[in-house]
Formats: sequence, C-alpha cells, structure tokens
Amino acid sequence: MKFSIGAWFSCRFRFHFTMDWPWTSWRGTSLEPRSDYELARFHIAGFQYHDGPEILEDLMTGLVLTLVREPKNPHDRRAVALRWGGYHLGYVPRDRNPTIARLLDQGAPLEGRIIELNPDGDNEPWKAVRVSVFLIGGHAAMYGKAEVFLPEL
Repeated sequence: MKFSIGAWFSCRFRFHFTMDWPWTSWRGTSLEPRSDYELARFHIAGFQYHDGPEILEDLMTGLVLTLVREPKNPHDRRAVALRWGGYHLGYVPRDRNPTIARLLDQGAPLEGRIIELNPDGDNEPWKAVRVSVFLIGGHAAMYGKAEVFLPEL
C-alpha cells in the first residue's frame, strides 16, 4: 500500500513525499519487514559432478548457501554457482537462473537455503538436495523515499 503527501510551498516548487507500508514510526524506529521473499525452488544442477556427494553427510536442512555469479562460465553466461564454505555444490538450473543472475548483477542480497535432503536420491543423484533462493527482507524496498518535482515556468 502506498500513500502520498503533496504540498505547495511559497518558493514555487512542489514537494512530494511517498512512503511504502509499513512506514517508519514517528519516533524514528524502523518498522521494516523481517521476512525474506522466496524467488525459486529447485534441485541443484550438476550436484553429482562437483563437491556435493563427498560432503552430503555434512549438509542439513536450513543450511545457508552462497550464490556466486559466474559470467565467464563457458557453458552458461548466466551461471550462478551454489557454495557452502569452500565447497562447490553445483549450480542454479539454467531455466531458473536468468532472474537470479540479473538480481545478483544488480547487487541484490540473495541467499540459498537447503530445504530438503534426499541422500538416496531414488537412483537420481541430481535430486539429492533441494534448495530455495531468497531475497533477504528489509533490503527489498526503501522507506520514506522523497521526490522533488519542480514546476515548469
């Protein structure tokens, strides 16, 4: 929800102030949301070809993974690697990476989280780990953004 407050001042310009809900309280205490925004869910692509199988026993649900952009990857210019510590677990699948890559390129605060483990993988090792990618809450919007509109003279 947005609301606007506009006013005319005697110096012949209009000041326009917009705010997103929830707004900053009158005492200056921030009321920013603390939830994160889920962007995608998927199984890690290439899990069986990287460090994943050797550290599968150390992985657990809820573990936070780092997303690393690889624009010079020869197979996919939008490649986004998933890492934990010094280990390379695999990649965001090609059909899910355009938006995630673009957000990372713009500096958006993203993180991956393991949401499901299936060590047996039903003879499908690429389905051993399921991940969600989140946009970290509190960084998604600017609150109290002021805009100044000058009239044409």
